[in-house]
Amino acid sequence: MALRLSRSLLQANRRLCGALPLLTLSTVGHIVTRHNGGQHIQQWKYRPRVAQSNFTRYSHTDSANVNEPAIKFSVHTEQHWKSQTLPIVDRLIEPQTVGHFLEYTTHGALPNGKQTTLPLLSPDEIQLLLIPSAEWAPAPFNTNTVSTIHQTSVRIGSYEDDARLSIIGKNIHSLKNRLWEGLAPLSASRWTEKDLSNPDRFDTACEYVTAVIAVFEYLNFEQIQSSMRDTFNLISGHLQDADSALNARRAAQGQGQPQLSLTGLWEEFMRAKYEMITAAAHSWVLSRIAELQRPLLDEFSHLPDGQKIDMFTERWQQLLEITSEADFKIWIPMDGYYGYHPSSQVVPGLRNPNLDTLRKTHRDRFQTTIFSRLEQYIQNQDPDTIQSPRVRRERISISTTVQDELRTEIRGPSSPSESYSEPWIQMLLWLQKATLESGPNREFGLAVYRSTSSTVTDEQWRTMRQKLETHLSAWGADNNLQTSQIKPLLKLHWIDDDANIHDTQAAKNHFLENRHSDTYKNKLHPSIFLAVDTWSYTSYMDPKNLHPFTNHHQKSQPSLLPGDFTPHILAIDADFDPTCPPERPDESPNYPGHLRILGNLVWSELYAMLVLQSATLEDLWPLAMEHPLKVYTGVTVPSQRGVWIERNIQTRELLKPFLESVREKREYDAAVKHMEEFMMPFVPGRTDT
Repeated sequence: MALRLSRSLLQANRRLCGALPLLTLSTVGHIVTRHNGGQHIQQWKYRPRVAQSNFTRYSHTDSANVNEPAIKFSVHTEQHWKSQTLPIVDRLIEPQTVGHFLEYTTHGALPNGKQTTLPLLSPDEIQLLLIPSAEWAPAPFNTNTVSTIHQTSVRIGSYEDDARLSIIGKNIHSLKNRLWEGLAPLSASRWTEKDLSNPDRFDTACEYVTAVIAVFEYLNFEQIQSSMRDTFNLISGHLQDADSALNARRAAQGQGQPQLSLTGLWEEFMRAKYEMITAAAHSWVLSRIAELQRPLLDEFSHLPDGQKIDMFTERWQQLLEITSEADFKIWIPMDGYYGYHPSSQVVPGLRNPNLDTLRKTHRDRFQTTIFSRLEQYIQNQDPDTIQSPRVRRERISISTTVQDELRTEIRGPSSPSESYSEPWIQMLLWLQKATLESGPNREFGLAVYRSTSSTVTDEQWRTMRQKLETHLSAWGADNNLQTSQIKPLLKLHWIDDDANIHDTQAAKNHFLENRHSDTYKNKLHPSIFLAVDTWSYTSYMDPKNLHPFTNHHQKSQPSLLPGDFTPHILAIDADFDPTCPPERPDESPNYPGHLRILGNLVWSELYAMLVLQSATLEDLWPLAMEHPLKVYTGVTVPSQRGVWIERNIQTRELLKPFLESVREKREYDAAVKHMEEFMMPFVPGRTDT
């Protein structure tokens, strides 16, 4: 039954959306209704967050203007709030959530890995939500001339309803967007690749951790909480109207079907969503802090008396404070959400949704408990062994033990993260299962074009291809078993030998002509493709020369992370038109229509966000545009971006005489043209850095 419903949902989506990738109803945006012979034809259409003409208006409204001093940030998150360089208009409940909720109403799999026990919708009823109830509901519920999905999508944040939009910096918004869909800020393997457990990179590592806390400081700001709650409740009201209409229709059919509760499904879905978001983020923070604590503890245990004690004490205290902030800040309270009933275990003080009360209570309890434990421990120790490595380790570890105990009181017992995988993997496995009866295992793929110089030999190309495929598959080693299930379904479709394509424009033309052909239909993502150009080829065949500053400055510049200069590939936006004015010039300045991305992030980040429809290449561009090679490396932090900008300024100055000379002499060969295009921000006279 579940497979039949899922298949029907996919078929309905094909009728509504055409041949779209992934065939889900989770396309971000709103419903556009057109009239054709008296029939409503509705299709999903992506709507940009805010057009430039509306940006200034939004930034001056009370509802959309979040002033920095109003946010209660800590000394550990201050650098994130001080580094907001790009203002982003944030629809607080991410727009793709409506589509994901629709999917859930048919298969019942909650974001936290559990299964609902509430009655689900049939495929026919899903389609009715896309049509005004005036066309299908029995009287007196046939008065609504706007579809339920249009109403709910508008409430998320649109031109029709902008009352609850917010302005936030790109650095915080981009991470909030990832956490919303359960994507880790940084995988454990990427953490290692960036060498963030190295004591020399301690401050940068802490920035990655505190970036997550800054997101929840934002989400727990009173005005933001209020806007999210009001958005949820407005959507709940529209779903309640749909409940009445659908249940009246079921009663009229007289088949003894159970009563539907879309409002109950909505509350359960969002409660599970918040649980997944907070549990995944909190677990990631604690794991990374544990990695930073282990070498500190080892060093302190064997440290001769009086040496580096101050440095150890300062860093250990910093990690304890960050852990405490994570424990009482990383959550999203649902007080006031329609249908939500708080747990009876919430008691005054600890486990209190009021952060100010919680902060004070937590601090008092921690200090009282740890002093008592330390005093008791020291009294029971033999004075001759008080400075032994074992006793030192046990003594300093009392602080983490006390934090673990308080965490249970604040947050309750932790749920095992192994019970569910990242949502994008769940989604693909569900789609593959839903289509299993109609044919072979489903594939999810990306086209890859060869657009290198013709001087590359076939043997060199085969070597590079093998290296690239190995790099692209190097993800998910720290994930759960479902990763191994999805990896065989992720396919690269090489278009190299037979197409005779040697530049990216030719690749784009070929892709646009063939993406919906029988050869590639339902196998490729239709809006994004990959290309191996000369820079990508060189990054795999000669990775030591990825950037001239890397080898010389990594030790003297701890923020210049080695994992940010690994081989990369070019991802191209097939539908980007350089002749059209950009819709979001302030949010993604100078977006060129393509993005360089590290090979091992293609599936786990780029494709994951395309599946979840939470971000596009244009959304990711601001995270890459300050990189010395304009490469997307994932989440960035202030110190990391600072050293990039510094290096870019140096590069610009070094290149200025050369490029001016070349321009004057008009000696442009293909290599120089390519270099000037690549070094666009460094060309003298340009202001688009």
